[in-house]
Amino acid sequence: MAKTDASADEGGRMWPERMTAWQIDRYAPFEDSAVINDKAELPGSLGPKEVLVRVKASSVNPIDVLMAEGYGQVLLGRVRQAKKKSLFRPVEFPLTLGRDFAGEVIAKGAEVGSEHFAIGDAVLGVVAPFQHGCHAQFVTVPVTQVAKKPDHMSYEEAACLLYTGLTTWCALTSAGGLNASNAADKNVLVIGGSGGVGNSAIQILKSWGAKVTTTCSTNAINLVKELGPDNIIDYTTVDLQTQLEQYGKYDLILDAA
Repeated sequence: MAKTDASADEGGRMWPERMTAWQIDRYAPFEDSAVINDKAELPGSLGPKEVLVRVKASSVNPIDVLMAEGYGQVLLGRVRQAKKKSLFRPVEFPLTLGRDFAGEVIAKGAEVGSEHFAIGDAVLGVVAPFQHGCHAQFVTVPVTQVAKKPDHMSYEEAACLLYTGLTTWCALTSAGGLNASNAADKNVLVIGGSGGVGNSAIQILKSWGAKVTTTCSTNAINLVKELGPDNIIDYTTVDLQTQLEQYGKYDLILDAA
């Protein structure tokens, strides 16, 4: 059985009532609480400024593991309660995790015009922590939380971009005070160049013209080298302090480990 909403999209497209989703049914260590639910519910209709996306890929972030263990449950519960304008805290479980994704728009709300998206558009997006996540076949999000996927990116690449990329951007610009107009020739140390934030930081900084030194373990050197840092320090085989001092002084140190 499927539901449709005449205002949801131009073609009256149908979507199923149920889907498969990776959910938690209680707060506990991630490996104990996460289960596959093949009868998770989809919304019967869309809000006027929402889109329904068929998820092609989604990524696992540290916040997913933390939320499974109860991180932010009181605050997020209050936000969900306020969103529903309820006097009572809404039932949390089963809760779908997953914060960033890539996929295909299959339905859209009445106020989502062709200047935003068309049915079938490939998109990438994020899900706010108080919303049900994207480790599922489908996800519903406000139109402001999605963008068209660059053609040169695979769905898997796009699904890994936003949370780490935005975290990196905020760290470098808001906290670090760097940007494309002032980063040239700045000497920056990125601790942990092989992780998601470290990967993003190296590429952003090099595109801004900064000089980048980064650290990683032996098995990650080839990966990190492809990102183009000026110096790579293998912290497992050298005197780390001596190497850091050799390439310093640093204008900014980003700890992405």
